Amino acid sequence: GWDSFQWSPAFGLSCTGCPNPYAAPTQTTTYTVIAANVAGCTDTAKVTVYVGEIPDSYIPDGTIYFCEGEPLEICLPDVGIPLWIGPNAFVSTERCLSFDNATDAITGNYYAILRTADCRFVKRFRLQPAPRIEVLDISAFQTVCPDEVFTLYVESPQAVSYFWSPAEYLDCPTCPATEGSVPQTATFTVELADSYGCTATDMATVFVDACQARPVLPPSTTQAAEALRFYPNPASGSVQLELPGEGIKTVQLWNSSGMLVRELRTPALAYVLPLQPVPPGTYLLRVVSEDETRAGWLVVSK
Repeated sequence: GWDSFQWSPAFGLSCTGCPNPYAAPTQTTTYTVIAANVAGCTDTAKVTVYVGEIPDSYIPDGTIYFCEGEPLEICLPDVGIPLWIGPNAFVSTERCLSFDNATDAITGNYYAILRTADCRFVKRFRLQPAPRIEVLDISAFQTVCPDEVFTLYVESPQAVSYFWSPAEYLDCPTCPATEGSVPQTATFTVELADSYGCTATDMATVFVDACQARPVLPPSTTQAAEALRFYPNPASGSVQLELPGEGIKTVQLWNSSGMLVRELRTPALAYVLPLQPVPPGTYLLRVVSEDETRAGWLVVSK
């Protein structure tokens, strides 16, 4: 235990050498206490007594940034009568200002008012959505051999932390750039967080060549197959394919796990491939004819 106490400043205190003095300052004051024992040990602690204002630990001064689409809750001390006033004639008498799904619609200036038997406390603050996390660049897809080392990377000016999953295949799953290896095709998800605690996700596909999950290209009579031409990319409802050459062509759509999602045959020189209900992701689009095989990466969005 402690044998002596010394409080400072003395202003507004009933005593400075007792363990539990009464405080009655006329303005917000931070008091420091130094406790000591006969063995010569000491310790220091601080406590702030707020006068006429709501403590910052409840409502910080200035702008409060929130994450769009996530819950938001700000609470007043459990004393007195609370009142919240906000934009668009918003009024609430609940202890906490709560939004289950915070959106840009709640942006604006607010007043928190707390009435006790003898005092009225008022604090003005602003709710503002945090800037969206923008992904400037990411290793969206790449092709490697089984267990060959690859590099994943993501660039975002707002992100302060990262987490790639599945993490067991990567050297540093919490780094913006990391190396790894996989035995077969895998899609990695990266979660980015900003300084406000908001998060965003993106995906990167590593397509492993010559593994069982990889579609095997048939032999081609040409030395090098040309790239498949299609648009738009990314696509949602459908994608337009250019199919040059005579004869029947086989159109195939493979997902990132190496599974055949869609296959059809057509003699047309152009074809509209419907993408519903294909889930969002990165796909390998292939067209096989008698003379050649053409392929390209297609990103399906919502």
